[in-house]
Amino acid sequence: MNINREQTTIIKGIAITMMILFHLFGCNDSYEQSHLYTSYSHIPHLFSLFCGNTVAAFVLITGYATSLKKNYDNLNIKQILKKTFKLYITTWIIDIIFIPIILLTDQATFSLNVLLKTILCLPGSYNSMYWYIPAYIILLLLYKPIIKLNNYYWFPIILLILIVNVYNPLKEIGLLNFYLKNILNLLPFLKIGTTIHYISDRYLHLTKLNILLAISLPPIIGMCLLSYKIDIIYSVFCLIALPSFLIGVININSSMIKKIFILLGNQSMIIWLSHGFLFYYYYKFFYAPKFWLFIFISFLFSSYLVSIALQKIVKIIIK
Repeated sequence: MNINREQTTIIKGIAITMMILFHLFGCNDSYEQSHLYTSYSHIPHLFSLFCGNTVAAFVLITGYATSLKKNYDNLNIKQILKKTFKLYITTWIIDIIFIPIILLTDQATFSLNVLLKTILCLPGSYNSMYWYIPAYIILLLLYKPIIKLNNYYWFPIILLILIVNVYNPLKEIGLLNFYLKNILNLLPFLKIGTTIHYISDRYLHLTKLNILLAISLPPIIGMCLLSYKIDIIYSVFCLIALPSFLIGVININSSMIKKIFILLGNQSMIIWLSHGFLFYYYYKFFYAPKFWLFIFISFLFSSYLVSIALQKIVKIIIK
């Protein structure tokens, strides 16, 4: 049985929520934001680090959606270029709205180099959240060769990923190294996405206890591994933990929670592309409440409202 459209939308909603948690509270000490919130424990920070798997969650859904026969048969260079063009047009519309605002309000200074990086969606742009777009295009191009690989090849691939992450042998080549590491880290989730409906079949009728375990154990174990900085084991653990966590959440028997994630899932792409401007340039406003939960709710709600307005503008331009 396939995962239905509502469930994929819920997963997108979960992923964008995880992304916002990660950006708000997963910053290292070099970011001013990391010193602007309070909590009664270290748990929000550790959980937000677990939420750093958000890009992997989107890749997992991409892997699943693209594996469906209709989408798989239609996946060719022409379709990839069409998706790429639409994605870039959307980012440029958001740029045209936000960049003048941040420049006129003295939140940033004009730089031709930074502007070019923004147009190309490269790291170091006015919105660093754009880095994933070139990686997404490369993943689509690699999709068919990757999923055709025999399962025996995945052990050396995962071993290569661990070596690249631990020893970072290509650190001298800058941007290429950045994309190589990220794409290698995401490849297994692309493959897992093609099989998640089989996993979902097995656990489709989860008991309340199993749902609770599927939702609670991955972040708890993940937070323990992160707190002790056991990065290699954590990287492998995430290959199992993330799909288990997502399957658990989509089986929650709460219509209100599902509706919230569906609303967020429908806006997930626009929230992803736009919330970086709010986070990087207007964060002091959102961190004003100090307590982490108030910060999270206000930022999530604001990002959602902004995305609705932006989506209406994008739909007018891209018909």
